[in-house]
Amino acid sequence: MQFSELKLGDIVFMNGQGTNGASVIKAQTALQKVCLFGRDSWQTRAASPETYHCGIVCHVEKNKVELAHAASKGFARIEIAADTLGSETGLYEGSSFKVFRCQSCRGLADLSGIIARKWVPCNSQPRFWKGEEYYYGPAAYSARKAYRTFGRSSHYGSGAKQQAALYFQHQDGSVPALHNETGIKQMFCSMFVVAIWQAAAGPDASAQVMAKDARFTSPMALEGYLVQNNFWDELGGLDRSWLSS
Repeated sequence: MQFSELKLGDIVFMNGQGTNGASVIKAQTALQKVCLFGRDSWQTRAASPETYHCGIVCHVEKNKVELAHAASKGFARIEIAADTLGSETGLYEGSSFKVFRCQSCRGLADLSGIIARKWVPCNSQPRFWKGEEYYYGPAAYSARKAYRTFGRSSHYGSGAKQQAALYFQHQDGSVPALHNETGIKQMFCSMFVVAIWQAAAGPDASAQVMAKDARFTSPMALEGYLVQNNFWDELGGLDRSWLSS
């Protein structure tokens, strides 16, 4: 499909070679799939073993589509047709996109895109935290949380529902946190995508369309869940030809 066919709330996965950190996450998720750790191992089996990153479509115009994602420099909004897309997402030669859409719940999909814009309100001013420069959004990426997904179940249990309720209460702005200097909850890429959708759906509807524990859902586990959820359709690959235009 063409990038101009994307809609608000679409989830876009990157497959192939990623950054070193992404490779670690891929490896530990693949190991979890083989060793049958956690109650969601059956879902990771349905995913591509090369999935390493994901984001959510947050802005659509005639000739402009923006993707919101949690990247190493912080929460980011990037124009998906921009020349910087490769470097910003760690999208190397030979990598590809895969798109999923919730066809039967357009209202929630549109709302999730709007919430993503609110959680990542800017895309031009850098900010500094602990001497590091972070771009585009008010919150930082958490590699520690991403690595913590290993050996943990992303089953939608009571703790996950409490988190979904928290996200739902903060549709209009970033989720607060008590344990980091920014005061804003840090996330990794798939945690961010799950949280956005749960902020739109709330804890009850999430049980149908996004029944995952955001804190422990790797990109591969999220993809496997969507593959096996009847509310979601896999639209196939996204044409990369614009990257060289």
